[in-house]
Formats: sequence, C-alpha cells, structure tokens
Amino acid sequence: MAIPDDILRTWAERGGRFQPDWTTTVIREALDAGERLTGLTYRIIEQGSYPNHTNIRGSSDIDLVIQLRMPFEERIDALGDAARERFWEKYGDTSYRLPEFRAAVLATLQNRYFATQGAKCIDIKDWDSLLRVPADVVAALEYRQYRDFPAIGPEEYEEGVYFQDGHGRPIVNFPEQHLANGKRKDRACGGRFKPMVRLVKNARSHAGKDAGRVPSYFVECLISNVEDQVLAQPLAVAFPACLDWLERHAGDLSGFLCVNGIMKLFGDHHPWTVDDAAAFVRALRRTWDEWSTA
Repeated sequence: MAIPDDILRTWAERGGRFQPDWTTTVIREALDAGERLTGLTYRIIEQGSYPNHTNIRGSSDIDLVIQLRMPFEERIDALGDAARERFWEKYGDTSYRLPEFRAAVLATLQNRYFATQGAKCIDIKDWDSLLRVPADVVAALEYRQYRDFPAIGPEEYEEGVYFQDGHGRPIVNFPEQHLANGKRKDRACGGRFKPMVRLVKNARSHAGKDAGRVPSYFVECLISNVEDQVLAQPLAVAFPACLDWLERHAGDLSGFLCVNGIMKLFGDHHPWTVDDAAAFVRALRRTWDEWSTA
C-alpha cells in the first residue's frame, strides 16, 4: 500500500502555532535599550518556517533579521554609466561596516540573554528568559539590487538583506518577497502548497542520508517550482505526483528559482547542487515505493 492517509496528514500538519511576535517584541526592547545602537536606524524582519507556516514538529527556533537601514549594501551592475554616477553622487561611501553592527547587536543582546555568535547568526538559547523559545538572530545590512536610478523619479530596486558567514563570504536573502510569494503560491494551490512542504520535510527524515543533506529552505524552494495543479490535489495523490513532476523536469532544475522569485535555487550563492536535488528526489521516491510495496 502507499503511505497511509493518516501519516500523510500528520506529516503535513504544522508543528506548533507559536507566533514569533512575542520574541520579536522582547528582542526589540533589548535592542532599543542598548547604547551601542543609539542613533542607528534598523528594523526586525521575521523569516524562516514560523512566519511562513512551514514549521514541523521538532523545529522550534525563531529566525529574526536585524536589518540596518543605512548604510546599505548595493548591486548596481544593471545600471548604466549615468545612473551609476547619480547613485554615487547621492550616497557616496561610509566607514561604518557590517562587522561593527554585528558586534554592537551581539553586545547589546548579551546584556540580557545568553547569546553567542555562530558562523552566520547570533544564537540565543536562554530558556528561562522572556523569549519563550530559542532565537537565531542575523545582524544584516539592507541590500538593494538596483534596476534603475533615474534622474527624476524614485529609485527602482529589490530590497533584501545582506550579511556574511564566518569566513566573510557574502550572503543575500529576500525574506519579505519569500513570505509574499509563499502566500501567493499557497492560495494558487488551494491552500496545499505549505502542507506539501511540511509533508516533504517530514518525509525527508524517513528517506535516508541523501535526503538529510538538504536544509528546510531548499525543500520549500524546490516544491515552490512544482506546478500549481499538481500540488492542488489531495495529499495522497499530490505527493507521488509531485515526485513524478520533479523527475520529469530533472533537466530543468538549473533554472529553478527560490521562493523569493529573484534568486536562482542553484549556484555559488547556495551550498547545494542539482545533483543534491536529484538525489533528494530519488530518496523520496524510494520511501514512497517502500511503503507501496509493504
């Protein structure tokens, strides 16, 4: 038989209904009380599985980005010479850099919580604090990917976040576009996109080491490329149909996009490859076939 409906439904359920608003509020209060951040303009962006409603049982950390609004990191290679000149004339350069902001955020949070700097984010694991659940905090700069910088009229760019890993390698994310596009995809699939993401995340733990190599973000992005009508079916039909679709499009994987609709899913900016994706799909297929022949 195939994977029983009750197991599929369990795998598709959200792991918890906790909303990150409370954690965001108490971290904001801690940051606002810090002298080292006085005079800086920043905001907190919620990202990850909780705000995207793709969290499963056993995943509890809240992911937050502390985004410094000025200075920002930019990409202007799409601009012409005149537009680039206008950009530099308006913004110039600044001596304040990301490492300084990251150090200020870490020191401020350490005034209230047990916080440590990891390779990419600040980990807060203070279970007795007001946080209620652990939090991973990324100190980042605003990122602008420019399309145009006209002489008259508003600047045109996609806004994201820019930070660096422990080796200083740049990382760019677009969490707000990710959130908006995930909601749009879910509506287009009749509310079945996010349950399918959660189902596949849970199936990953039953599919062997090849499946375990890929992170949750990759799973969500991979499934977001599957056609709406495939995902819109009942779970027992949609799961094998999703695998069929991915296997048929194995030659197209390099063109897949992240949920944000801006960045490609595969490339030097991500640690996974097309081969990882193919191995992941094969591992999921084996899991389905093993249940089907049991």
